[in-house]
Amino acid sequence: MRRIRNVILGTILALGLSVSDYVHAGDNVATTEMSVNDAKERVRNNPNSSNYEALSEAYAKEKDWENVEKTTKEAVDNNLATPFIYNNLAVSLSRQKRFSEAREMYQKGLDLNNQLDEDKRDMRIHTNFGAFLYKQGKYPEALNQITIALQIDPNYKNAILGKKLILNKLSQQ
Repeated sequence: MRRIRNVILGTILALGLSVSDYVHAGDNVATTEMSVNDAKERVRNNPNSSNYEALSEAYAKEKDWENVEKTTKEAVDNNLATPFIYNNLAVSLSRQKRFSEAREMYQKGLDLNNQLDEDKRDMRIHTNFGAFLYKQGKYPEALNQITIALQIDPNYKNAILGKKLILNKLSQQ
């Protein structure tokens, strides 16, 4: 129940309907609850993309956007980028009001995501890019990203809720 509540709350917040300093924390609850120190240790011991994702998520939980940026750029520099690494970098840049850079990082993540086999694609980057576009008032583009996320995983609750919110906003125009 807690996980479902967090997913719904996360989407509402990510779409800017309430608290503006929120970042979608992904699906791995263990990752989002990992401390920065634990995540740093994991990166030191085994610098792989999953551990960089965990570290960037731990910093995001603390709203430490500069360290999210530093961590994700380090992963990219070490050829460990994943779509979600680019996602976290984009979120960090967006929170720092660097919107054009954020959009560029979302696009790099989406490009990388599209190179993966269909069963390995990450719906979170589409959902979060949709939330980014929603906040900018680009509702048709946001809906397109959410629709892609739902094509990857039709049961992804953040995307389902995001689609409902975007359709509601479009119906009010």
